[in-house]
Amino acid sequence: MPYCQYCGKETYLPFRCKYCGGIFCSEHRLPEKHECPGLKKGIPLDYSLRREEMPEYVETEEEYEIPVKPKRTLEPWRPLFEIPKKPKFTFSRTEIIHLTIGTTLVVLVGLSSFFKTPSVFINYPLLTLMFSVIFILIFLPHELAHKFTAQRYGLWAEFRLLEWGTILTLISILSPAKIIAPGAVIVQEAYDNEITGKIALAGPLTNLFIATILIFTYFLLPVTGIVKTFLSIGLWLNIILGIFNMLPIPPLDGSKIMKWSVDLWTLVFSVYVVFLLIYLIIL
Repeated sequence: MPYCQYCGKETYLPFRCKYCGGIFCSEHRLPEKHECPGLKKGIPLDYSLRREEMPEYVETEEEYEIPVKPKRTLEPWRPLFEIPKKPKFTFSRTEIIHLTIGTTLVVLVGLSSFFKTPSVFINYPLLTLMFSVIFILIFLPHELAHKFTAQRYGLWAEFRLLEWGTILTLISILSPAKIIAPGAVIVQEAYDNEITGKIALAGPLTNLFIATILIFTYFLLPVTGIVKTFLSIGLWLNIILGIFNMLPIPPLDGSKIMKWSVDLWTLVFSVYVVFLLIYLIIL
């Protein structure tokens, strides 16, 4: 279900602005209502006139800066869209609620995978805390990476619970089959495959970064016992989640990354495969 990019409200009847290309609810569908950046100037029409008396007017690209195909900057390394000097990394109240519920569901699914009875939570509070941290680390940083990368390019992006994903995650808490998909970051549509690919790549790269820290800690520090188990499980889950998201199947991140750069997708996926082999052979 689409969301209004101005107020963040879920809308069953979305409107696309012809000046900026954004999606808005009925309340903010007019350019003036959502502070449209594409609306610069124009000839106001007098609606009291009859149709035949209204002046003929044709919108031109010179009068309206319609951001359909932005011009490339002179530097080849810069993206198509100008990055704001001070991007706004913001959270709405709705998003915080959805993130809290989604993270809680993921943690409960994770704990139910290792603890068969709720009494374990009370008898082993430290173990419960450690496993909770593991599942927070594989879920929350991944989603926030998508969000912050999109906002870095000035795009509207917020996490939202998805109806069927939330239901399946709830069922997973009590069932032997585990599915973790409570929601996703909804991002304003970008006009360029490069930007879309970078936003998609941010999630798997975050899991890869966490896995790298865990694997170095595992081998370089003298850890034993429960800490070693903690690192091993965290490494395994980050690798599996990363490989799954890198699959080139829509709507997974891998399909967007491959559409942007096959070489980069191959490189990142190969690193994940190497990490998986290290885990299976050595750990």
